[in-house]
Amino acid sequence: MKNILIDTCSWVDLLDEYDNKLLPHLEFWKDNNYINIICNKVIIDEWSKHKELQRKKFSDSAATKYKHVIEVSKKENISLSHLKPKIENVENQISCIDKLIS
Repeated sequence: MKNILIDTCSWVDLLDEYDNKLLPHLEFWKDNNYINIICNKVIIDEWSKHKELQRKKFSDSAATKYKHVIEVSKKENISLSHLKPKIENVENQISCIDKLIS
């Protein structure tokens, strides 16, 4: 088993608007005792602050993209109103990181 320490910037960088390819690997390695993730109070506190900022950033980005899609759909007379901004991927990734560093 290897001990690893991942700093807050790296946790933030792991967040992806779409499908995250790296977090499932970290989960697998941790769950199967290949790695032990070491965290200290500073990383946990910083992550708590940054995850809220990232949540807002991705939410604002999704809302802006949705607004642009609606504007284009109106101009092109295409009905896309059933589309809604999704931030579930980011929420799931934040939950995964919370679990990994706990």
